[in-house]
Amino acid sequence: MPRALIASRATVPRGREADYVAILARLAALVRTRGGHFWLFRDPGTPGAFLEFTESPGAEEHRARPASDTEAAALERRLEAIAHYAPDRRVVWEEVSLEEP
Repeated sequence: MPRALIASRATVPRGREADYVAILARLAALVRTRGGHFWLFRDPGTPGAFLEFTESPGAEEHRARPASDTEAAALERRLEAIAHYAPDRRVVWEEVSLEEP
């Protein structure tokens, strides 16, 4: 199964960035336990503008699917309360192999 990636653009109000980053740090640790990776980038020229990248071994294990464990679900709800996400937040991109058959 190909790897899957989501790139999410988030806008976080001033004064809530530390909470947002702390929640994502906990969520990133959960993603790693499932064999995935998580990266967070900030736009230094735009206060509160972030890009989240979540990679998983396949679409079935991805963060875009409803969380099966209560900790991940609670963290996702906390993020939704803090950050505003672009409408295409949950688009899952699947890896395309570039190796010759």
